[in-house]
Amino acid sequence: CKSIESFGRKLEVVEYSGKDFQDLAGVRIICYFNSDLDTVSKIIEKIFDIDTNRSKDKGKILEQDKVGYRSRHYVAKLD
Repeated sequence: CKSIESFGRKLEVVEYSGKDFQDLAGVRIICYFNSDLDTVSKIIEKIFDIDTNRSKDKGKILEQDKVGYRSRHYVAKLD
């Protein structure tokens, strides 16, 4: 969970309304294989209400034959 101090600093930098603030808590899941990432993503998408307009799949930027950081960033809330 984001600390009160961190929340306050972010509000000072960026102008938010209460509904715009999207990262009160976060989770990082590390997968070593693309197939694991797909499996974890399906579970996340099943459990949470995903905001597809604000979520990003950074793995699409990197071609399959390249080595590098691949990630999916979800903006989500509980149903």
